[in-house]
Formats: sequence, C-alpha cells, structure tokens
Amino acid sequence: MEASRARVVISGSRVPGCDPAVLDETVAALARLVAVSGATVNHGPVGIGIEVVTYVADQFRPAGFAMSAARFGRENIVHGADLMIVVGGASGTAAEVTIAQALGMQVLPFGPTGGTAARTLKAMREADHTGDGYVAELMTCTTPTQFTALVEHTMNEIGTLL
Repeated sequence: MEASRARVVISGSRVPGCDPAVLDETVAALARLVAVSGATVNHGPVGIGIEVVTYVADQFRPAGFAMSAARFGRENIVHGADLMIVVGGASGTAAEVTIAQALGMQVLPFGPTGGTAARTLKAMREADHTGDGYVAELMTCTTPTQFTALVEHTMNEIGTLL
C-alpha cells in the first residue's frame, strides 16, 4: 500500500523588514523539499506558497506537474491540510495561522523570515510551558536548511500517521 503524501499549507509573503535573501533561500529550500517529497501544497493566489510552487515547476519540472490552482479564501487555503508552514507574512497570513491553530493543525513558523512567522513563533514560545518539543526545535532553526530539515522530519511523522 502506497503511503499518503502530506498536504501542507505554505503561507506567508514578503513584507517590509524581512530579509529578501533569507526569503529567497527559504523558497528554494522548501521547493526542493516539495519536489522530492511530492507533498501536495495549498497556497493562496499570491505570496510565498505560490513562489515555492513556481520554483518547483521552473527548476525541477517534476513529471506530472502540469498546473497549480491557487485557493481563494483563508479557510479554503487551510482546509484539508495536515501541516502549516509560515514564512514572513502580514495580516492575511496571521488570519490563516489563527484558523489553522483553531483546527488543531501543527504550525511551523520560520521566525528568521520576520513578519507573522516571527510573531507566531514568539507567541508559541510564550505559550510553551514545557520548553521542549517542536517549539524548542523551531527556536533552534536559524537557517532555511535547518528549518526545511525540521519541516521534512515533521512531514515524515505526519506521513506515518495518515
């Protein structure tokens, strides 16, 4: 029996105060992960998610990768996903994070990208009274490579639960 592929939300955007080079590296690292894993990606009509999917199409040209349709509406972007990845972002991303958290979805913000990702990670750290688990792991991620490795590990864990 073939294992189910993870469905991930990639949410976020390039906002003032974010380092464009870190965002570029993060998009490339997430695109490599998506291309290798075959994960299904939910994303909005603009932002980091569509950048990742476009990078996959342009750089990796995976077989059977014919098109990607953006989802409209915050609930639709989050609906049906197993995991949310947050990179940068502004108020729209914050709304999607709130929906994902209300649904009990695991949210992985990459704090060094700034914006909503940094604010979400800070709030998660403040709410994490144990100081261990995946929030502590997220706090150690300072590079796109480290963050993507944690995302991959999390996707593999989710894949075994589906």
